[in-house]
Amino acid sequence: MEELRGNRLPLEAWDPFAPPHWRWRAAERIVAGEKSVDDYPDKDVRAAVLHLQAIAARQAEGYSTAIAEAYGLFRDDGLLRAELEARFIVGQTIPEIARIISVPVPVVECYRRLFFDVPVRATDYLVTQVIRCAPLRGFQDHEIRQFWTWIAMDGSPPLLDLLVTSLPQAGRSGNAPRLSHYLAANSRVHPDVQALVAASALPFTDPWTKWAAACENLLREFDESAGWEESLAEFVEIRWELLRAGRAALAGAAAPPHLKVKPRQKVAASHGRASPSSGTQSASPLFLRERMLKRVRDAELTPESKS
Repeated sequence: MEELRGNRLPLEAWDPFAPPHWRWRAAERIVAGEKSVDDYPDKDVRAAVLHLQAIAARQAEGYSTAIAEAYGLFRDDGLLRAELEARFIVGQTIPEIARIISVPVPVVECYRRLFFDVPVRATDYLVTQVIRCAPLRGFQDHEIRQFWTWIAMDGSPPLLDLLVTSLPQAGRSGNAPRLSHYLAANSRVHPDVQALVAASALPFTDPWTKWAAACENLLREFDESAGWEESLAEFVEIRWELLRAGRAALAGAAAPPHLKVKPRQKVAASHGRASPSSGTQSASPLFLRERMLKRVRDAELTPESKS
């Protein structure tokens, strides 16, 4: 977490379970009388306290426009917050982020200090405190912010740019962007990006895991096939099945749709992955997700890429 030289850091700065907005939470508790300001020799916490006190007293002294705008981003929890946090995680600088999202540099700096004090490469912290374990259960329809953060953890700004700019306009209007907007039948999102979103939405419970195992084995057959044109046609068919399953998962279905593509031959289970015909073993949808992530990354797609 951010180092503050010359200051004694409060306990929250070292707490692995403290939320990214621990400074703002501390300021709120101080103003509410639950904590003492003496416990926080942190200039950012104290600036937030002065700001909140100025609002309560309806006075200009202590009020900060940058803090007010940063809090608005945090409170609204919309696409701008999702993109801002993901760009922090992917490693872009504050001036870069401010330029890309058209937010003043002081507001971005303020957000980073008060609302997103996150150790960028601390994977466990990001999963438990920012993404909130969604990668271990499948992303739900409303979890675009968490999904973009997971994408950002790959460390590739171009990949994050692709996912951000590929979100259809329907997902940018109103206050309820959804992952399902990527999978709309009439969207122009590249099918491989759609497949990545779909794979990321699959739950980690049966019968979804058995479906994921069967789909993974079909894709391994595609990998091992010698006939490129025939294999490509089969891959497109499998990818379409994955999109159907992703749409069902995001809609809250209890079970995936029937997998219509049949394997050419029985594939032996390996590396913990099951044969489609085993019926007793299952594989985590994480295999599918990582496969689709690698495919999108290696293809170096852009929003204008054709399928």
